[in-house]
Amino acid sequence: MMHKLRRFAINLLMPITRWIGKLHLPYTVKRIKGWHYLDAAPLLRPGVVLITKTYGQATNLLIPGEFKHAAIVGPDGNIIEASGTGVRSIDPITFFTEKDEVKLLFPKDFTEDGLLAAAHFAQSKIGCAYDYEFSSHNKAYYCSELVYLALSNSGEQCFTFTLRPRLGELSASPDDFNKAKKYFVSAWDSRKIQPPGVGRK
Repeated sequence: MMHKLRRFAINLLMPITRWIGKLHLPYTVKRIKGWHYLDAAPLLRPGVVLITKTYGQATNLLIPGEFKHAAIVGPDGNIIEASGTGVRSIDPITFFTEKDEVKLLFPKDFTEDGLLAAAHFAQSKIGCAYDYEFSSHNKAYYCSELVYLALSNSGEQCFTFTLRPRLGELSASPDDFNKAKKYFVSAWDSRKIQPPGVGRK
């Protein structure tokens, strides 16, 4: 009964959610610059997780926590993410420079084979729809669901990350990854990086 009520409420609100997803402050200058990407680029191995925040997006009000989006590096070095248009692959320079904050997380104790398997899983979902229902019972994906499933299907037994109940469904948010020190190592944070030449003699 609870699941049916949840589904009814989500279907009722879905047009509003889609509309909110398109709202953002116009003409904002992003804080991430090309030199941020150049600094992070050597760390962008397949299977590495990215969590981000973009200022001025209305959806920031709906997503709990400090970080609002999650993605994963694909086997070809591009970034794979579930956005409002569905699961897509995007080049890392474009991905970085569309954001205001980016943090890289390394999955703990993963082998290179496990990281690559996670990257291939995410790549296999390119073209799938975005999961506006935030449900684990369909073939659509929201951003952190895609990342969670990619890591869970990597074959690595060390990843036993626990989903949290939200609105009658078990789910993960980008900030859940940020706080899960047992499963992720913070490898790079744009907020801690200075421009080239700053602080140097």
